[in-house]
Amino acid sequence: MSSTLAERLEVLADAYALRGYDVRPNLLPGATCGELDEVEAALGVVLPASYRELYGWSAGVIDEFGTAPCLRFRDESLLPLTRVVEERDRLLEIYDWCESVDGRVVAPFASFEGSVLVVACGPQRLTSAVPHPVISYFQGIDVYYDSIEAMVETTIAWVSQAGWAPYETTPNEMEIWRRCNRAVTF
Repeated sequence: MSSTLAERLEVLADAYALRGYDVRPNLLPGATCGELDEVEAALGVVLPASYRELYGWSAGVIDEFGTAPCLRFRDESLLPLTRVVEERDRLLEIYDWCESVDGRVVAPFASFEGSVLVVACGPQRLTSAVPHPVISYFQGIDVYYDSIEAMVETTIAWVSQAGWAPYETTPNEMEIWRRCNRAVTF
């Protein structure tokens, strides 16, 4: 029996808490369908179900720049839903030259010091192996995860192993990454 993304996000939050990094107090309540519809309309894309489920679970972090522990996918923290459109517009200004990904068909959801994770909501040329890859914009544009679900599974595996610490290279990081993201080539 498979778990929902929201259930796996709970597992991820628990994994962080077990490492003394309690992210729950810094999470906003989940977004409503209406709020997600507004973001979808503002972006001009159809948001994948996984994106809607992610933000339905939590509409982002309260304090993304402070000292409170943040829900992170390796380094990038969950963006507040209220900043998604602004972040996409910023990416369009910086990366409008890129031919492999049309920045008008992506939806940002996580960031850290200039790097931004987005999910492809439309055609892109980086990979045809998966419909909604997670793409990193940072000193270039690359596919990082097969999907939002694969990203969550990868992060759970990283955080759950002995030796994990925030902002550190995780033991067996690339092995876990490859195992959880079969369509991504490194």
